[in-house]
Amino acid sequence: MRLIHLICDSDGNSQFGEDVELELIPQAFAPPAPDLEVSAPVAASQMEVLRFPAGWVGPAHPSPTRQMMAFMVGELEVTAGGKSRRIVAGDIVLLEDNESAGHETTALVDTIAIAVKL
Repeated sequence: MRLIHLICDSDGNSQFGEDVELELIPQAFAPPAPDLEVSAPVAASQMEVLRFPAGWVGPAHPSPTRQMMAFMVGELEVTAGGKSRRIVAGDIVLLEDNESAGHETTALVDTIAIAVKL
């Protein structure tokens, strides 16, 4: 599974880094149910559900903290370092640009995400 990766470069700008591969390994997650593919645990401090209404625009802003966002429904366009990417339902984004000038976000349609603070 691949994670879209937003980083802070050495000049303090947000950039899309190389996508991060999240390894999933078959294991007994909820016995006696059959094995599931499971990642290694990641420590988290909080979880929030976010709704981006269609047309919402977030001008350049850093991520408020290091976090992962899992997109449940909808579609966003995120611009960082002059490059734009569409984020759609099923995508997971690792945001590590919390000490940068930031990224821009536009909700193309109503979008729901789960933010997990790391």
